[in-house]
Amino acid sequence: MALGLYLSFTNWDILRPPTFVGLRNWADLFSDDLLVRAVLQTLYYAVASVAGATILSLALALLLNQRLKTIGFYRTFFFLPAVTSLVAIAMVWRWIYNTEFGVLNAFLGSLGINPVNWLGDPVLAMPAVILMSIWRSAGFNTVLFLAGLQGVPQEYYEAAQIDGASRWDRLRHITLPLVSPTTFFVVVNGLIGSWQVFDQVYILTRGGPLLSTVTVVYLIYSNGFEWYKTGYASAMAYGLFLIIIALTAVQFILQKRWVFYN
Repeated sequence: MALGLYLSFTNWDILRPPTFVGLRNWADLFSDDLLVRAVLQTLYYAVASVAGATILSLALALLLNQRLKTIGFYRTFFFLPAVTSLVAIAMVWRWIYNTEFGVLNAFLGSLGINPVNWLGDPVLAMPAVILMSIWRSAGFNTVLFLAGLQGVPQEYYEAAQIDGASRWDRLRHITLPLVSPTTFFVVVNGLIGSWQVFDQVYILTRGGPLLSTVTVVYLIYSNGFEWYKTGYASAMAYGLFLIIIALTAVQFILQKRWVFYN
């Protein structure tokens, strides 16, 4: 980390010794249109993927929070993506999204819908990456929500039923507030990870089409290991570090308004 910080103040192409350039790399960050685009696209990815994964995980946890003989099988089944290589998952989803022989387009064809170029359309490419990420992270978050749900005292639900509360009222006034610490952890952890998204973008789209899926980390990789602008890439990496720190701090401040620990 110390070396990376030092390199952010240098001009280094890996092949020759780094030369000190002061704050030039940091100043260039604010005039880099491609970086601004990457930040906005990463923000879009982060919000959509974290929101989608959180909602899906909570829904799955509510379904799995039952006393069934086979409940262990279902919990294991949904958790499997969390212990599977992200690269392997991305390769499978690349096949699923394939325009000519992908499973998704085959399903759409059975409904009479023409094939969709999921990864080749600038409008659909990022949603396709987001969908894969939601599927991949939902299993781990489901286990966390299950732990939170099992910590909710059943007496609260019984008292609410006696008072005539509907299922929706019990979810809104009992379940959601009491699992809010778990939700907070899932959201914070998800946002930190989503701002560092790289593998699925690299495997599925390589930042395309038309730069529509370029994220901050992918741009850092491109600058450092494809364009050999390693000093600038280091400054970009530390800029991302500051963004993540700031967003995490904001979440810790706002959590006092909606997270209930007692």
